Amino acid sequence: MNPSDTNPGQVDPDPEEAAALLNVKPQTLAKWRMGGRGLGPHFVKVGRAIRYRRATLVSFIEGDTFTNTAEARSGPREH
Repeated sequence: MNPSDTNPGQVDPDPEEAAALLNVKPQTLAKWRMGGRGLGPHFVKVGRAIRYRRATLVSFIEGDTFTNTAEARSGPREH
């Protein structure tokens, strides 16, 4: 585990910040959360607030990394 992941002073990204990091619209993250198909990164819900752990976002990006277009066409990988 990365020490910065447990730093109490570090705030996990909200949906807008997470969307910017992933280069998608916040509405896309909302659709992924509500779609029930596991397309988006895992999130944390505290009360009504949605947050994304930085390590989860990095893992999500790395999980959708492909070596060729045929592999990419086969669809997203399981996270």
